[in-house]
Amino acid sequence: MQKQHFIVIHERVGESIVKDAVTLLIALIIIALSWRLDLAAFEWVGAIIFLMTSFTAGSRYRRFSLDEARSELDRIQGTYYDDIGEG
Repeated sequence: MQKQHFIVIHERVGESIVKDAVTLLIALIIIALSWRLDLAAFEWVGAIIFLMTSFTAGSRYRRFSLDEARSELDRIQGTYYDDIGEG
């Protein structure tokens, strides 16, 4: 089975900010809800989820310029054909 590759060529600053704001909002809702209901374990779960998404948010996808994306696609296509024995 071939590994899936995701190439982000362009992402607007506004889209990135909204995505990060939604992630932060979800974590804060979990923590606030658990604080309101006095569920310490739930607070920890919210904090762990927040930390995990914070540390991995920037590393989900590698961002490319258009020329870098073309080079990466050529490289991926070349290794695909090498793997299946065609070319």
